[in-house]
Amino acid sequence: MAEPIADQPAERQALAARMHNLRGSAGLLGAQNVYRLASQLETELRANAAAADAGASMAALCQALQALAVAAEPALAAHRSAESHHQSAAHAAGPVQPQDMERLATLLRQQDLAALEHFKHIAPALLNLWGATVVDPLQHAIEGFDFAAALTLLNAARNSLD
Repeated sequence: MAEPIADQPAERQALAARMHNLRGSAGLLGAQNVYRLASQLETELRANAAAADAGASMAALCQALQALAVAAEPALAAHRSAESHHQSAAHAAGPVQPQDMERLATLLRQQDLAALEHFKHIAPALLNLWGATVVDPLQHAIEGFDFAAALTLLNAARNSLD
């Protein structure tokens, strides 16, 4: 159950600002019901609507957020599982060898499809070295056959080690 809507103008404006942020996040995610209800509540708060009206909108928004959480759980569980797999593989990998990185760079420079298999072989060690924020875009570029972009990413990451 939602908490009662504040009667103080400053508190209502602060809550309206939070609804504005929630509305923006919901819009980015495509959560249309949450977007619509957050917009409605924001409007009511800014228009100084009766607490009962705003309270009803808040309750509807809470229900929509709960429904979104339930609907998102399978995707979130899959993401957690994938992250766990990445972390396990990275933890089990030994250190990346300089010649392995150089071979990947050469394969990328030559636009050689063997770069795909070589990357898969050394990816756990690269994850261990650089983390997912560096390795994921590199993997995306390689798997998308954008070897020039992958080479740029690889060189930038290698230079950060110097």
